[in-house]
Amino acid sequence: MFTRKIKFALAGVGGAAALAIGAAAPASAATGPAVYTTNSAGYVVTGANFEAVTTTVGARPVSQYNATANKTGFGHGVTLVSKQYTAALGISVFNGDNGTTPWDAAFALYNGSGNQVAGCLAGNNGGSGGVNCNASVTGEPGAFAAGPVKMTISYNPATNLLSFDAAQGSNDFSGTINLGVQFGTPTTFFKTAEIGTTVDPPSSQPAQPQLLGKFTGTSLTSYTGHTAGLSAHTTHQQFATSDGTSSGTVLLSPTALSNHGHVFQVFDDQG
Repeated sequence: MFTRKIKFALAGVGGAAALAIGAAAPASAATGPAVYTTNSAGYVVTGANFEAVTTTVGARPVSQYNATANKTGFGHGVTLVSKQYTAALGISVFNGDNGTTPWDAAFALYNGSGNQVAGCLAGNNGGSGGVNCNASVTGEPGAFAAGPVKMTISYNPATNLLSFDAAQGSNDFSGTINLGVQFGTPTTFFKTAEIGTTVDPPSSQPAQPQLLGKFTGTSLTSYTGHTAGLSAHTTHQQFATSDGTSSGTVLLSPTALSNHGHVFQVFDDQG
C-alpha cells in the first residue's frame, strides 16, 4: 500500500464549505459576493443542483514552487457540497518531494459536521467507508508526474452513486461510493461546487506574485443535464487573506474567469 503522506489541500475542506454564502441564488448567471478563507483561493459556484464538476489543472514541477516556503501543504482540488456531505478530490505535494511523481491524489467524503466518513489515497486499490477505489487497478494509481491532471466528481441522484476520477494519461485514480447504501438517501442535493488551490498555511513570498495553478476545461453539469463553464451560474471569487476576512491582507487570489468561465488562474500574492 502506498504510504506517502497525503494532505487534502482543497478549497472545500475547512474552507468555503464552512462559510455561509447567503441565500440560494437564482438559477442564472450572476456574480455573488466574494468569500474569504485563510488558506484557499479559487471559485465557489452556486445557483443550481450540480451533478458534476470537472477541471484540468497544470501540476507544475515542484522546483517551480521553491519560492513558496511551505509547499509541504500545497495542492489543487474540486468539491461538491450539500448540507449532508462534502465530496472532495484533489492532488497535493509534500515535503519538497522532487521525485518523478511528486503529486499525490486523494478523495474524501465528509459529513455535515465536517468529519471524514470515507476516503481513498493515491496507490490504494481499496478505500475506507464503502469507497470502491481502483479495485481493478494495480501499481500506484494517483501518483502523478508534473503535467496536466483532469479531476472530476459526479453524482447520480437517481442511484445515489458518487464517482470521482483524477487522470493523467494512462494513470487513472478513480472510485465510486453509493451514498444510498452507506449513508441513506440524501434529502438535499449538491448545491455548491468549489474549484481552487490551497497553501496551508500560506507561506512567505518574494516581491512578485507567483502562479500556483492554471485551471482549464472547468465546467459544471446540472441535474437537467446542462454542461457549461462557471459563468453560467452564480460565481463567488474565493480569496485567502491574513485573517480570513475582507479586511485582511490578500495572500492568495484567483484571476477573473475567461473563455466563458472555463479558465482561471490562482496566484500567491504575498510580498
